[in-house]
Amino acid sequence: AKGGIWIGTRNGGISILKKDRRTFVHLKQDDSKQKGLNNNSIYALLKDRHDNMWIGTYSGGVNFFSGSSSKFHLYKNDPHDKNSLNNNSVLSIIEDHDGNLLIATDGGGLNVFDRRLKQFKHIRRGQPGSITTNHPLDVLEDSEQNIWIGNFRGGVDVLWKGRTGFENMVLDD
Repeated sequence: AKGGIWIGTRNGGISILKKDRRTFVHLKQDDSKQKGLNNNSIYALLKDRHDNMWIGTYSGGVNFFSGSSSKFHLYKNDPHDKNSLNNNSVLSIIEDHDGNLLIATDGGGLNVFDRRLKQFKHIRRGQPGSITTNHPLDVLEDSEQNIWIGNFRGGVDVLWKGRTGFENMVLDD
């Protein structure tokens, strides 16, 4: 993950612009590679504080690349594991101030990945103090550690620092 600019494409996998700024390395789904990129529709890229890359795909879940090997680890929905990613269509990934990953999914709401436990917590519409829709498009954390979620047809949800529930802010047309 070090030294290059990672560019996700809709159906062409990942292109990495090398340090020389003249050549690219291309990573694409290859079903013959067991630990390779599992999907070519890249919707989210995150370089975390440990220089790992988290790749959100549309329908393929999250691919994790540590850089210490050329292999990817896959986080995907497992219907038999309630602590797995609950939806494989990933639109946005951020790392919050505590090092948790917040993953916006198209239909599964917000997934929060606890790296220590290797488990996902699901924040879905209909739970008390929860998000407005299960279709968050983007998530970010501001400089004051508030979490903002831009929703598809649901306005903006915000989790103010120190509070436990989200507040919905309806946008005027």
